[in-house]
Amino acid sequence: MKKQKNLSQSSRDKIEKMYQAVIFLLDKGKDINSIKVADITERAGIGKGTAYEYFESKEEIIANAMKYNMKKQADSLYRLNEETESFRERVMQTMDWIENNLKYKDSGIQFFKASQFSREISAPIVEAFHKAGDCNCGLHGALKLHIQAAVREKIWDEQRSQSLIELTMISAYVEYFLYLSLEKERRVEKEVMKEFIYQGILKRLAVQESH
Repeated sequence: MKKQKNLSQSSRDKIEKMYQAVIFLLDKGKDINSIKVADITERAGIGKGTAYEYFESKEEIIANAMKYNMKKQADSLYRLNEETESFRERVMQTMDWIENNLKYKDSGIQFFKASQFSREISAPIVEAFHKAGDCNCGLHGALKLHIQAAVREKIWDEQRSQSLIELTMISAYVEYFLYLSLEKERRVEKEVMKEFIYQGILKRLAVQESH
């Protein structure tokens, strides 16, 4: 990536517009491997040559756009979790956040595919994605808030492995995401499903404690 420190506000605005253009294209079903620089700049409303003032390639633009978007969305989750105290509130609020951000489903899926070196995404994009650095995404911070509440309410013993509770929370949220994604096949009301998932989390943590 070309030097992007000490950029003017105008330059930062152009970069953000390119990021937003990439996310728009992904969420409209555009194949990530077929996106061109011209597609991005046309959507962003800037000249094609402008993109190369800040990036070496389209792969860099796409990779950084995905990380920018995920960080932006996940940071909002962290702020929401900061506003609540109880473990239950934070779990329920996170599921609400997942539902509210389902519109970013396609770009989010591409993010996770790139992070897992999926062969569905071209090697240059995956390489650029992993060179772009850790976005941290606020997700780790949100999980930490969950764990703090669980420890405070004696749902979880802080002496036990943090990885276990993190995996429990992540798998539960993936389950809710899949439930929302299979809209046509829903047979259970959302509030019922949310309560079912929450109770499942408590049961899993209790099982882990018994071991």
